[in-house]
Amino acid sequence: MISRILTIADECASAKYGNPPQGLFFMRQVLIYSVEEGYWMAECPSLPGCVSQGPSPQDAIFNIKQAIQLYIETFEKDHLPVPEDRCDAKLVVV
Repeated sequence: MISRILTIADECASAKYGNPPQGLFFMRQVLIYSVEEGYWMAECPSLPGCVSQGPSPQDAIFNIKQAIQLYIETFEKDHLPVPEDRCDAKLVVV
């Protein structure tokens, strides 16, 4: 269910902000969750400290995409190894 929500949100973000430019793309898992009434947090667990936010899930996804790109570009520019995407999220009923 969560992956479907993210797929719908990503499609909405694409419709609102346009398709991404052609070139090399990275696939990263992100977590999207509500933090305050009307605001959403997005984080990329495989890139420590790579977080963003937005007033909607779509905006948070758009913003985290930019944050991930900048994070990876900075690591490459500094000749540092880019961490691999190793996040394996599980849903737990409590």
